[in-house]
This record gives sequence, C-alpha cells and structure tokens, in this order.
Amino acid sequence: MKREWWIVKGILLGALLFVVGSVSYVVAMIEMSTAGATGTTALQSWTIQNPLYWLAFVIALILGCAVVKHWPRRANP
Repeated sequence: MKREWWIVKGILLGALLFVVGSVSYVVAMIEMSTAGATGTTALQSWTIQNPLYWLAFVIALILGCAVVKHWPRRANP
C-alpha cells in the first residue's frame, strides 16, 4: 500500500502546479487586456474553452507524478 502513495502525492503536486499556473495566467491576461473590465466570457475563452489549458492540466499532473516518483528517498536503516 505504501508504494502507491507516490501517485496521490504526484497528483496533488501536479494540481498545485496547475492552480498556481492558472492563477498567474489569468492575472497576466487581465493585466494585458485593453479594456478596463473583463467579463466571464473572456475568462471562459482563456481557460475552460481553450484546449491548451486542458493540455497544460494533463502535463502538470504528469510532471507532478514524475517529480514525486523520481524524488530521492532516505535509505531505511
């Protein structure tokens, strides 16, 4: 059972990477918009309607799992 925990840790790390990246991306897009206000349709088109957004989600999960899987562990005495 203990060997499978790297999957849970990797998914959590990947989700955290994705959330931080998503917030940064949305803030940058709002700052770059020429209008003073940003509507919900613009936010949807930048995020959930964009296939690259979902590709970034999958890549973040894979990257999180890869980092956790290959992270060095302490040797058991």
